[in-house]
Parts: sequence; structure tokens; C-alpha cells
Amino acid sequence: MSSNVQDRANVVEGTAEELPSTDLVVPDNEQGSVFRVLDRHDEDLIAAEIQGELITTMAYEFEVGGRKVRGLSIAGVNGAVRDMNARGMARIACPPTVPPRFEEITDEDGDAAWECTVYATDELVGGGAWGIASQKKVQRLRAGGTRGDTFAKRIALSKAQRNAKAQLIPERLKAEIVAALTSGQVQRVVSRAAANHQLPESASGPEAEALDATNIGLMDEMSMRPAKVKALLDAARTIEDKTALRDRLIEIRNKRKSAETAR
Repeated sequence: MSSNVQDRANVVEGTAEELPSTDLVVPDNEQGSVFRVLDRHDEDLIAAEIQGELITTMAYEFEVGGRKVRGLSIAGVNGAVRDMNARGMARIACPPTVPPRFEEITDEDGDAAWECTVYATDELVGGGAWGIASQKKVQRLRAGGTRGDTFAKRIALSKAQRNAKAQLIPERLKAEIVAALTSGQVQRVVSRAAANHQLPESASGPEAEALDATNIGLMDEMSMRPAKVKALLDAARTIEDKTALRDRLIEIRNKRKSAETAR
């Protein structure tokens, strides 16, 4: 099963109110772009969790054919599995008897990547599912150049486990989970055309350029993934937004330094 098909297995249709969360913007003319953006955002969540950050995004919301759709994030999938297992509804796990298989591949963009294949089973209900996912070994930086991704292998493993486990969660339960989420737990995905219509004019001039440079430097210092860097910079359009982003990044950096010192 392709990773695109498996990503769609995490998605349920349904109505939802407009949510005041940060939007993820995707181009209108890129086939499958929504699912690639969701996958990249899950990569950011995995990397953040590896570094000890609290993950609150449990689902994504977007439109397909005029219908509002919500899909579980990796945190949503793992949370659903934990809940099902705790309630005695399932015993979903990746058994040690079928260890993950890693291969070094060249992905569809021609880049070196890790490909991981895992198997998940439900020992209570029965059945199992394979999950496969890949992750580039090198990140392309916004400022140019590349950087090795030290988390690439672990991210490929987490995404493959997500894809396998998601297939064992009943669609009814997925629908119940996304319906119960609060607005702060859902990340909206909007088309670039819609986003450009709603967004304020982007600030320009020396002050804006200086703030952008500072923010890029802070994000590079914390080894944030290029997709996350771009999303944050695109969202911070006004001087006030750019300043708020700088202050938030400084706060996150200082918290990480304090945590490292305490270890």
C-alpha cells in the first residue's frame, strides 16, 4: 500500500465549526499536496516529541470536494490506540517478533532516504496491517544548502508505525475522536488562494528583514525542520507577528537550554 493511501486511512469526513487555530497553507495546483503537508507536519511533531516537547495537535482539518474533513495526526493515532488498549477494546501493538525493516533508498525526488516497514497487530480483535514510510536523510535549508537530519531514521519508523496502527482503528472511533476535539487540538489546512485572500499584507523594509533574519537564526539554532521554518515565517506577516514569533522562539530556546542544563 502506498504511503498516500495509508495517509488517507487516517482521515474521516464530517462537519466541523470554523476553528481559530494556525493554518497550514498548501498550493491549489499540486496533486496530493494536502497529504504531503500533513505528513511533513507529522514529521515536525515527531521531531518535537523526540526533543521532549508537549504535543497538542491531535488532528488536521481541510476541505476535499467542498466537504470539511478531519484527519488524525500521529499524536491522534497514538492516543486512540492507547485509549482502545486501556479500555479493553483492543491490544494493538507492533510485535517484537516482526522487527522494523529499514532500507536505504532513493525517493521520488531523487534524494537519499530511509524507508521503514513495520507490522502492527490487534491481538484481541485479530488481524494486522503493514505500514511503510520514508524520510529524507538530508534537509534542504531555506537559506540554501543542506543539513543532515539526525532524526531521519526515527521519524521514518514513527510514520510507518502510524500508518500501520491507523488501519486497525475503526472508522467509527476515528469519527468520535475528531468530533470530541477542542479547537486548540486541531490544525487547519487551507488552500494558498484562500489564505492569500485572508492574510494581511506582508510587512517589508529594514525592520521586517531584521526580524526575519533573527527568527531564521533562532530556528536554525534549534534545528527546526525547513518545512516548519517556512510555515512560521509565512504566517508571521506583520511586524507585530514577526516580533511575537521572535519572543516565542527565544522563550522556547531558553526552555530547551534550561532543560539541557538540568539533565
